[in-house]
Amino acid sequence: MFSRPSKPSVVHSIIILAHKLPTLLHECLESISHANIPGNFEVIVVNDGGPQEINHIAESFLPELPVTCLRLASNSGISHARNVGIKASSGSIITIFADNYTIEKDHFIRKEALLKRYGVVSSRVITVGKGMGPKMQNLYYQFIIDNWKKGAQQVEEGFTGPGFPAGAASSFRRETLEVTGAFDEELVAGEDSDYNKRMDDQGIQRLHADAIHVYRREEITFWQILKKQYTYGAALFDYRERSGYQHMIKYELSHAQYVVSLYLDTTGKFRNVPFVALLHGAFRWGIVLGILKKRWRERKLFRR
Repeated sequence: MFSRPSKPSVVHSIIILAHKLPTLLHECLESISHANIPGNFEVIVVNDGGPQEINHIAESFLPELPVTCLRLASNSGISHARNVGIKASSGSIITIFADNYTIEKDHFIRKEALLKRYGVVSSRVITVGKGMGPKMQNLYYQFIIDNWKKGAQQVEEGFTGPGFPAGAASSFRRETLEVTGAFDEELVAGEDSDYNKRMDDQGIQRLHADAIHVYRREEITFWQILKKQYTYGAALFDYRERSGYQHMIKYELSHAQYVVSLYLDTTGKFRNVPFVALLHGAFRWGIVLGILKKRWRERKLFRR
């Protein structure tokens, strides 16, 4: 661990979670070094059990950025890493990034202006990379946003209202984090939805700002997307069954249906649909039957 001279009255604390992508961390820090950041700021890289190279890359930016790197002995999970970064921060605005994110030059200026009216401001995350995976990821993410917007209130800056999880690529007023508490470190996935529930309970207003883009560089296949969504979906349903949080169950089920539909549209192979549905965590057969009914009506899927 290394440190830099502290600055008084820090406005922006930028927390970056890093694990095994040193090269992408360099791109992330470089984009932050080129950004316009109003007031004093600090950058805190949490090396969550990753190689020492992560610390070296963070340290190489010390002439340009007031950066601190905290190295955890082992991979402790996203929630714990976030909490470590938040605890070490001193800014009135806290932004959480992953090491494979890059931002536009005016990111923090626009976020700061919006946080005068909202407790949390989330960005639109755009996946960049080669192959079909990133394209499918963006379709899926846009589907999530579009479904949430149906029940949200449209304002000049974007959409506001309960229901959309705020986590990575989000900026928080410090008092929002103080009121809602730390992230639940027992949750491996679904931690953003858990935090969403606590913000609902406290009446925290949040904004999804479509026009503020964060770019996520990720080489991911369609099958990896399904596996990722299975992990997330299974954890989410388990959490909601335990907590009684029902706000987005129907909405999440429609996600599962959408992912399986994407597979059909992409491959045209019906025989694998039950397997894909199971992999995604869509083990409620009503989802699969709903897809088949839709395909029967629209495309006559089984007609020879």
